[in-house]
Amino acid sequence: APRSFIVDWDPLAQESVWEVETAGMFDRSGLLATGGGLVITGSGTGYLRAYNDQSGDLLHEIEVKASMVAAPATYTVNGEQYIAVMAGLGGGIFTYAPDPKSAAYQYGNDGRIIAFKLDGGAMPPREPLPPDPPFPEPPPLEASDETVALGANLFMQSCGTCHVNAQRGYPPDLRRLTPERHALFADIVLKGLLRPLAMPQWDDVYNEEEVAAIHAYLISIAWDAYRAQQQN
Repeated sequence: APRSFIVDWDPLAQESVWEVETAGMFDRSGLLATGGGLVITGSGTGYLRAYNDQSGDLLHEIEVKASMVAAPATYTVNGEQYIAVMAGLGGGIFTYAPDPKSAAYQYGNDGRIIAFKLDGGAMPPREPLPPDPPFPEPPPLEASDETVALGANLFMQSCGTCHVNAQRGYPPDLRRLTPERHALFADIVLKGLLRPLAMPQWDDVYNEEEVAAIHAYLISIAWDAYRAQQQN
């Protein structure tokens, strides 16, 4: 299985001095190296950690209950040093929380800046998210298998980068469209009905028949999810 590490690399010797394995291939946030001999980083599982820069030994960790991918920064105010980090998953590959063990999956992915200092107060409490609501019953699937297959291909070409249709994804899970959104699907895609919510219009790329095929594909996978839910 893919793995991820923090590596102290010696560029002259072309070898690793020390390595620390992280929680998985998606647990790979930025690093801060300080003049005081610390390497500080956040984790996808929700911990801010400080390592010894010579040995890689873990010196201290704080449970933040938020996934972190940005590099921490350090600064001083009135002679007092702080470490701040932008908490939350983001970027091209993080359109959903890929690991159910991640803090983003368990506690949500609201972006926030968190600052720390010596003898600072305790982290504010965060409660786990409630269970996901059940999948609603989709509308009838009236399209042919060929149309659904066309829609799947078009969706993967243009839509699937953002809409991964996974539990607790950040772009909406289109398997959970409401009856109102199903009814307005063509207007959303072709006329930009949801442009204020950052959903662009695609009338310069797709025509009505192709959008109907994409919609049919989404209804198909919505039925897959709905039926699987009924069996549990």
